[in-house]
Amino acid sequence: MQRDLQKHYGGMWELTAGGSALSRETAIECASRELKEETGIISNDLIEIKRIVHEGYQTLYVVYLHRTDLKKMPSFYKKEKLSATNG
Repeated sequence: MQRDLQKHYGGMWELTAGGSALSRETAIECASRELKEETGIISNDLIEIKRIVHEGYQTLYVVYLHRTDLKKMPSFYKKEKLSATNG
């Protein structure tokens, strides 16, 4: 996805959907919710591939993989736009 031009790092490309966990939300629940909010994709099969602890900020990053065969283009929660090429 390409970030909105009005945002910090506008126009840059990102390959993620992410955000902060809500109270009492597990990492995988957070990842599933953020994926749905930001792309419209509903996933029940996220695969955890990495955990990164940043002790200085008391932060845990959990990276998940989701593979999909899209039947339609995703919708976007925050006016992000998708640009891709077939190749």
